[in-house]
Order: sequence, then structure tokens, then C-alpha cells
Amino acid sequence: MRQWYHGKNGVQEGPVSEGELEAMLERGELGAETLVWSQGMAEWQQAHEVVGKGGANPYAPPASGAMEQADGWASGPQIRPWMRFWARMADFGCAMLLLDVALGMATALGVAGVELVSESDLLGWAARTLACVAFETACLAGFGTTLGRVCFGIRLRTSDGGHLSWLQAMVRSLRVWLFGLALGIPPLAFFTFIWSDNQLSNRGATHWDRAGGFVVSHRKLESWQWIAIGVYVVALLWLQGR
Repeated sequence: MRQWYHGKNGVQEGPVSEGELEAMLERGELGAETLVWSQGMAEWQQAHEVVGKGGANPYAPPASGAMEQADGWASGPQIRPWMRFWARMADFGCAMLLLDVALGMATALGVAGVELVSESDLLGWAARTLACVAFETACLAGFGTTLGRVCFGIRLRTSDGGHLSWLQAMVRSLRVWLFGLALGIPPLAFFTFIWSDNQLSNRGATHWDRAGGFVVSHRKLESWQWIAIGVYVVALLWLQGR
């Protein structure tokens, strides 16, 4: 008997049988747009699209890959690791800019010990890591996205389609830095990147998204997004050359 997982109040719940899931929908405990998932599905989908369909497996994606929904966001396979990587690098650049501004202001105000962040490799690494986690957490919890994700056409939601809470966003960001980026330690980061790419390619989701019950979707980039990406690359090269 098919077993189903579903989102409820931002938390992944289940498994339950298809009969139980249909009963929950009939009683109004779950909405028709609640995201559900069952073994064999390539991605979470809204309940009304898949529950009770029966017959042939309705979850297998077409050979061409992801399907585009009415709102422009793709469903089906979401195997785009490099888009996600560059979106994260864009967010990393934003976080570093804010960190530099904060350190500059602290230095101007004469805050004791600020110079140690620049002089100590360990403190500098800790400050950069914390800045990235804080920046991503604030953006995801406060706005539902980050600048990098907007530019690269990436959407991150909970299993029931909502925005991440502050706690969910922080835990996810920490998991990314630990399991995906190895805390920024170059030799280890290479292996964790390969492992994460393998998880995404073979299981359809990264470790941190499966653990949190999160859904990542992509959409085709529009002209303004390509322009924004170009501006970011030029700005990055300019800053590197200073």
C-alpha cells in the first residue's frame, strides 16, 4: 500500500496510507494545495494533483525533465547544482559586503578588538561563516528568499508551501555550511560538494532539504535576471582588482 508524507504547519509529517490522506483532505485537516510526497515521486506536489489518481505511476517526470507549472516554477527533477552554487556565491558576496561595512563602522567608532578579525585567520573565518549564516537566515525568514536566489530563479519553501521560520532557516543554513561546504575548509569542501551533488542527482534533494522537508524549485531566467547576474560578475571582478 502506498505511503504518503505531507506538510503541516511547516513540518513534514507521515507516513500515512493513501486512505488516511484522502480522509484528512475530506475533513479539511489538509488543504488541496498541501504538498505531499510518496515513494517514486521526483518532487513534492500539491495533493489535488496526485492523491487518488490510481493507475499508472503519475509521478514519473517526462523524458525532457522538469515540467513548468502555471506560475512559471518547475516541478519534477530539480537537478541544477551549479545554479544553486552560484546563487550561494552571490549571497556570500552580499554577506561579505555587509560584514566589511560593519567592521568599518566598528573601527571608526573605536570598538576594541575589531582589528583582531582582520589579523587572525581563525577569527576572520569565524566572522565570515557567522555573517553568511546570519545573512541567509534573515533573508529567508524575513523575505522568503535571498538576493542570489532571486537572480538565479530559485525558490525555497517548506513542504506545505510556506516560508521558512527563523529556526528552520538557521538550522538549514548551518547544515549547508557543515555538510555542503565543510565550514569553508578547502580540502574537505571539495569532498562535501561532490557528496552533496551525488545526493541531489541520485535522490532528488540534498541532505539538508530532505532533513527539513524543504522543496527547491527553479524557473527560467528572465532578461533582467541575466542583467543582474552580469552586473554582479562585473562588480566582483572590479572588487577583486582593487
